Parts: sequence; C-alpha cells; structure tokens
Amino acid sequence: MAARGEGGAKPEEPPGDPVVVGPFVLRASVVPVDTSATSPPMSLDFVVKASNSSDTSAVLDVQGCAAWPRVYASPTGAAAPVWVVPGATCQQAPYADTIAPGGEAAFDFFAQNAMVEYALPDGRYYASVHFRMAEDSVVLTAGSFDVRLRTPGLSYHVTVRQREDGAVASVVATNSNPTPTYVEWGACSVGLALYKDPGRTDLAALWSQGTVCPSYLAFTTLAPGGRLAPKEFVRHFSSPELRRASDLAAGRYYLAVNLGVNCHAYRFPAGVVQVW
Repeated sequence: MAARGEGGAKPEEPPGDPVVVGPFVLRASVVPVDTSATSPPMSLDFVVKASNSSDTSAVLDVQGCAAWPRVYASPTGAAAPVWVVPGATCQQAPYADTIAPGGEAAFDFFAQNAMVEYALPDGRYYASVHFRMAEDSVVLTAGSFDVRLRTPGLSYHVTVRQREDGAVASVVATNSNPTPTYVEWGACSVGLALYKDPGRTDLAALWSQGTVCPSYLAFTTLAPGGRLAPKEFVRHFSSPELRRASDLAAGRYYLAVNLGVNCHAYRFPAGVVQVW
C-alpha cells in the first residue's frame, strides 16, 4: 500500500544537519523495524547518535530517556505534532556516558508496534527528536518515515448471517502474495458496528460479543495461497445484549464488520441488519 500523500503531496525528507554541542556531533534518524512480509507488525526506532569529535575521551551527561520523539503530519513541523510521548512515561534516571576519542554512542526511543498502531494511521510522517542533556536540550530533525501496518496481499471474505437471536460474523483471510506472510490477531478480532446511514458515517452502536476478551495474541506465517479462518474470526452477537448495552432502538441499520489484524483495523461494509 502506498504511503498516504505520496506523489508530491508528502515528499520524503532527509534527516537534518548535525548539531554540534561541545565536542559532540549529534545526528537523529528514524529506523523502521520489522518491515518484511514475514515479520511481526512494524515498529519505529528514533535514534540519536553522539560522536566525539575531540582527541580525548569526553563525558556526555543526559537525562533519563534522552531521546524524546515528536511526530508531525507536515514536513515543516510548523503545525502541532500529531504524536508526542507523555513525559510521565519515563522511569529512567539521569546518567553519564563516556565516549572515546572518535567514538560514538547511540540513544534511542523504541516505539513498539502497539504504540505505533494507537498513534499513527498508515501514511508518511516527519519526526524531530528532543535530545535531553543534563544542562540543556537540542531539537534534531530526524526526517520522514512511512507507517505501513496494512499488510499488502491479504484479502478477506466476510460473511454475516442474521439469526433470530442476533447475528454471526465470520472472516476468512487469504494470502495472495507470492511469498509467506506473517499474520497476527487477538482474542476478539471481529466486531460489528451499526450505522444510521448507508455511507456508514453516523455510528449508532458498536455491537460487542458481551464477554471480556482474554489478553493474548495468536500468530502464524501464511503460505502463498493459504487461507486462515481461526476460531477468533467467528463470533456470535446477541441482539438482546446489544439492546441492553446500548439502549439502541429497534429497527433497520447499516452494518459493518470490523477486523483487527497485524495491528491494523479494517472495516468492511456488510449490508443491513434488523435489530429487535
């Protein structure tokens, strides 16, 4: 899937020029991790490298969590960031790093896939990293990067069967890639959403299964042409439970099936449903 806005609207941007602080030359970059089809969903590593340009060892005193990223939707960074890390999340104490002459030390913030999924939909973004030293901090431009949690080459067959007591939704995933593809899903991967309009913009209610989802992940590597239909891709939804949980009026609603796979949320229009 192409990054959102490619083709001129969102150009690539290289990392910014190095910043010199005393004997140290500071550079920032963003390193995408796990981007192959056989890897788990991607993560992002925001890295600051500090090089000692002097001919003697030098001590670099930094605050805990020295590399602190900010992410922007535009290359200039003039607008407010679309994602920042809450300051209260750092539990690391300040420390000192002794760097040999001509040597280098790396400081990073690793954003795991679940954090990326929560903060950043697929698309192109631009990052700066606040490098927090003991007495001062500098802002380093880290350049552009692409978030691509939507796994290409996976197709989905969605079925919803209405029953007297509600509905049953099922999904079958097929790997259309010529290579094996990693697939990861959770205990409650499938959900239903009811909308008042055919464009599915006016949400009436989310239709849950009425049970607490166990906290686990399942995964497999799906062979080319392989099909995946685990038990988590089939769920029964109770109409009485929906009415009790949402105070939804009886009537006819436009239906969508929500699916969570590889840290990406998919929504599939699925006809209409009668709630009573």
